Amino acid sequence: MTRIILASVDASASLEYALPFDGIDYLNFFTSSGVMLRNLAGAQSTAIGAPTIAGGVLEAKSRTNFIRTSAAQSALGGTLIAAARCVDNASTNALAPRIISSYSSGTLPLGGAGLLPRNAVSMSGLLTLNDGGAYATHWTDRSATFTNWGLWAFRWEASGVARVENLTLGISSETTPANPIAVSANLYCIGSDNLTGGSNFLGESQIASVCIVSRKITDLELTEIAGRMRSAAAKSGITV
Repeated sequence: MTRIILASVDASASLEYALPFDGIDYLNFFTSSGVMLRNLAGAQSTAIGAPTIAGGVLEAKSRTNFIRTSAAQSALGGTLIAAARCVDNASTNALAPRIISSYSSGTLPLGGAGLLPRNAVSMSGLLTLNDGGAYATHWTDRSATFTNWGLWAFRWEASGVARVENLTLGISSETTPANPIAVSANLYCIGSDNLTGGSNFLGESQIASVCIVSRKITDLELTEIAGRMRSAAAKSGITV
């Protein structure tokens, strides 16, 4: 068998993309309008409203123009990763977007999980607990400016140990919820949650790539997929 290796080739638009590890439910690099609804790991996604791709990034507005995937939360834990930025700095609840979220209600059996800015200084990982409330693990690092591009990851175990990471700045926060995690059947959305209407969390975001995994991935696996997401973003002139 002959193995051919091509240097400096962008394979992010390939329909036969080799996934780096098991458990990936959703993966996409938003390189062009033709791949907006693609899922390199499985079933195609659905456009809600009129999301667009410009300059190699998805442009979304929470609850108005976004993508709904075919992936849902897993009882095994999970991982959400995104190369993204906010159009506004999420300085108010009204302007804060949702980057990845399946959330629809704090009341069971709805609930959900997500990766989202909670205010101008903290990126949060949201988990709904079995008491019907919402729990977020987050940091409040004031050097995190959400109008800048960043590579964010939220990983949690089935036991509840949850970790939010800013892979661009190399900062993180880990904690354990006081109650077990409630697993929601809601589908994950890119650039929104599953709620409708309201006056809060309606912000706009730009997203270069997203990965959703049905388990907490290892540090080595995170390094591998982060490298691929950085490489794809760089081809659009984005550094994360």
